[in-house]
Amino acid sequence: MTEWQPIETAPKDGFYNIMVSEGLGVYMATWSRLGPLPNTKFGWVTNTGFQVDPTHWMPLPEPPCDFKPARLNIIEPLANKGHPKAMEVMKLLNPDWEPPNDGSQGKA
Repeated sequence: MTEWQPIETAPKDGFYNIMVSEGLGVYMATWSRLGPLPNTKFGWVTNTGFQVDPTHWMPLPEPPCDFKPARLNIIEPLANKGHPKAMEVMKLLNPDWEPPNDGSQGKA
């Protein structure tokens, strides 16, 4: 397993990692907007929705088999139908993803 790394080196890509902080111990968290408004600042948020201030992190281990992350199972069909917001999110989650070229863009 990977060694603990300083929080300053943690990826801020929206995916969860294992975090640790004094007083809370070990938990999963991601870098996320701290509220619903567009001008809301970002910070570390646990998988249960609590804002935290971790000191160290490590990536989640690889799963025991191939899988597609659940968020892609939900977002990708909408993006492939041309849903604008889903397409935007899909591009963030998978930079190699390309929108459909069949004229369906924007018709969701």
